[in-house]
Amino acid sequence: MERFSSMEEVVVDASVVVKWFVEEEFEKEALKLRDSYVEGAISLSSPALMPFEVMNGLQVANNNEQFLTDATESLTQYGIRLFLPLGPYLSDTMKVSGRSSVSTYDASYVALAERLGCLLYTADTELINRLSVDDKKYVRHISDFRA
Repeated sequence: MERFSSMEEVVVDASVVVKWFVEEEFEKEALKLRDSYVEGAISLSSPALMPFEVMNGLQVANNNEQFLTDATESLTQYGIRLFLPLGPYLSDTMKVSGRSSVSTYDASYVALAERLGCLLYTADTELINRLSVDDKKYVRHISDFRA
């Protein structure tokens, strides 16, 4: 996969992006990551399924139509680079899922980080704990993010 800039690339998962919109544990760290992106210090990428996962999480947290509409518009305006899970990326996703016994959805984030040669930030401790030693090299908990 082609890299589009010289700034640090980061893969972000839905567990982090949801914290941009609702108060949850590790919200401050998630907002630091978002602010680093907005300020141009890092570039954010994610699997194309991320917006669906975020909106599902937000709907569970606050099923207010205006809140969800505003969040949808905001998420779109952030312009996070989204990758379709096709071809070699999909194959890599299935390999991660198999060796780490994680869902295909979760594996898609890890596989993307591996393909881009960068870190995935997540708030999902259970995911981190389930990953193989090799896959853990590409994953950090959002609490470890330093701007």
